[in-house]
Amino acid sequence: MLSKKSAILRRSPIAIAVMLAGVFAGSSANAALSAISGITLYPGGATVEREVQLSPGSSRLEVTCLPASFDPQSLRLVAPPDVQLGDYRIEDVADTDGQLNGLCPTTATDKRIRTLQAQLAELKARTQAVELSAAYLKSVSEQNAGTSGKSSMLSVSRALEESGYAVFAQRDEIRQQQEETQMRLDALRGDAGDPVPKRTIRIALDAPRGGRLTIAYDTQRAGWIPAYQADLDSSSGQVTLERRALVAQATGEDWQGVKLQLSTSTPVRNTRILQPDTWRLALEEPRPNGYAPAPPPPAMAAQMVPVPRRADTDTPLFAPTRIEGTFLTKFEIPGNIDVPSDAQKVGFTLSHESLPAKVIARVIPAQSTRAWLVAMANRPDGDWPDGDVQLRRDGAQVGQTSWSEVILDDQLALPFGPDEQVFASKADGPDTTGTVKTSNGDASKTLSARYTVKNGHRKPINVEIVESAPVSDSADIKVTSTFTPKPDEAAWQGHQGIVAWKRTLDGGEEVSVGASYTVQYPGKRRVIGLR
Repeated sequence: MLSKKSAILRRSPIAIAVMLAGVFAGSSANAALSAISGITLYPGGATVEREVQLSPGSSRLEVTCLPASFDPQSLRLVAPPDVQLGDYRIEDVADTDGQLNGLCPTTATDKRIRTLQAQLAELKARTQAVELSAAYLKSVSEQNAGTSGKSSMLSVSRALEESGYAVFAQRDEIRQQQEETQMRLDALRGDAGDPVPKRTIRIALDAPRGGRLTIAYDTQRAGWIPAYQADLDSSSGQVTLERRALVAQATGEDWQGVKLQLSTSTPVRNTRILQPDTWRLALEEPRPNGYAPAPPPPAMAAQMVPVPRRADTDTPLFAPTRIEGTFLTKFEIPGNIDVPSDAQKVGFTLSHESLPAKVIARVIPAQSTRAWLVAMANRPDGDWPDGDVQLRRDGAQVGQTSWSEVILDDQLALPFGPDEQVFASKADGPDTTGTVKTSNGDASKTLSARYTVKNGHRKPINVEIVESAPVSDSADIKVTSTFTPKPDEAAWQGHQGIVAWKRTLDGGEEVSVGASYTVQYPGKRRVIGLR
């Protein structure tokens, strides 16, 4: 029996609505299946557009077999100028008895479930046949239990043994197949979740010459996320940046041969502009002596009420992603695309960018003697939302990072793993002292270090040596820093107290730099962070 779950009524504000309002109770409707004409995917949802061909003289239309996963409030109907639209009603139908199976297209997951169900039914029939054979052998065995003659009994016994072995071996094999098939069926049902109800839209209209009706709606059960792959050719210094999209949907309807468009911006329903509030000032009235302010009101009880869990068909498939940019970017996926309704991600390549890069070996010797290869390139134009970045160097996978972590102002700083051919060492400098007390009660301590970096490559390489100098957060702590030679950057990447030396080393060449810090502070106080 088809059970109606919900009904939502909308009225179109046109003059013909009153005339057509009674059509629902009278004339028969033209049932129609709609075809998807286009889909626009956003990071947190999708807009689906469908088309229905109207017959000339149509006065009522039923669009059936729609997935009930879209937001009814987002439904838009677009008709040709000579077609007038009246009332429309949305009804959800749960296919409890499978009556819609022959009418509505099924998803690939539904087909796999039915295939496994058919296999289970066949295995059950085979089991019954084997059980019947086993019962027959038992009956034959009982009938021949009193047969005289050793030779006769021996031959019957051997025949029963061979037949019984074959029957029971086949029974065990079928049982094992049943268990495996049932496990696959349970797993498939678990991944698919509850069946998505079907939705029907009943529309009153006046289409004297027919035409094409467009139905559009929004759903949170589909979307896309960006992904990137950066390939570094260390010999040429070129970075190939591949822009990808991962698309998934679980709307309850397979998308077959559809046109896909990706947008980096999600539509905002509430477009009301904020209005400024008047800033008012007033003097507080004097309070009488002994007056105590009232305690703050208790928290509202509504804050303690748990939020009910939303139905699976309403849960967003992707967490909404905030994308900032001056203009949104759209991508057209070429060709007709198939995306099954199984929430599995399908990847598409959107574009390739070839970026000239400066490859450097970065060393922070105070923390680690290992050098890390970094490719610095200009940030490409356009809107690039945050996403995972797969990193490859000379064809080998080296790791993964996120797009937001590689953006440095108008540049990209892409990390491509350690450089095992760049060697760094650290040694104490000659100026290092213990804590020294002065006559005025102050104390001072000098720390110094010497860093050496060697290029083990045969070719020249750019080296960046980064050092963090102590920074005082108190007026009572004075720091004197001395660097040998003078750093090329006094505030590396805009960070206070971080300096950097930049050198180009030939194959086998090495460079040494030094840092010395004298810290003065009150002798009776302990300095937090002083090594």
